[in-house]
Amino acid sequence: MLLGGDKSSQKRDIKRAVEMARPLDKEEIMTEFFPFDAADYLTDEETIAEYITAALEDPNPDAFLTAVRDGARARGMAQLAKDAGLGRESLYKALGPAPNHVTTLYSSCFMRWE
Repeated sequence: MLLGGDKSSQKRDIKRAVEMARPLDKEEIMTEFFPFDAADYLTDEETIAEYITAALEDPNPDAFLTAVRDGARARGMAQLAKDAGLGRESLYKALGPAPNHVTTLYSSCFMRWE
């Protein structure tokens, strides 16, 4: 049944499936995953703007906040804080993962746009 047979061939099919899988036990099959960080790919202002604009189309306000955070990290949090006249810690707090006024503001605006 495993390989398209019927009940009468089930034992043979299982035996064949086990034999087919046996080489997989002997080989080390390892997939290596690397962490993904969108900020690594946000290399210029145009790309950052497109990324944040795309996030605005998502009804989930966390997508927008994440995009703003990624864009800020891509530009450099310290420089962005300086340009905005904020302390770096304040910028980190404002863009942090906890719900905050940015999420609330976005949610309010989004609800009005629909």
